[in-house]
Amino acid sequence: MDIKKLGKAKIYRLRAKKNKTYPAIKLPSELESLIGRKAEIFELRINGGTYILLSFGNDFEVLKLLSYGRLEKRLQELESRLNSLYTTLNNVKTVNYEENDKKTDPAGSNPAGAVSNKV
Repeated sequence: MDIKKLGKAKIYRLRAKKNKTYPAIKLPSELESLIGRKAEIFELRINGGTYILLSFGNDFEVLKLLSYGRLEKRLQELESRLNSLYTTLNNVKTVNYEENDKKTDPAGSNPAGAVSNKV
């Protein structure tokens, strides 16, 4: 996938009818060959950013691009859950060691509650 910045454009208001307003954008003049063509318009939300994608070609390629965004989100969710599980397991291991230390007497010879054979 290649991405090329084409320039900047301000979104302006277009009133085609008395009570209907549309957002409009002027594309760079080097895209003049697109005049009259129909485009599919997609909104993408990736990592907190909003992107508008115009497609003049194969919609299958666009769907692959859009599914990449969903895949990225799923991977981030899995990574987050794995990190949470890892942290939880490390905390459990630490707690178990601390509890075992508390159950032994200060000299470390008799676990707490063990019956002694001494008379």
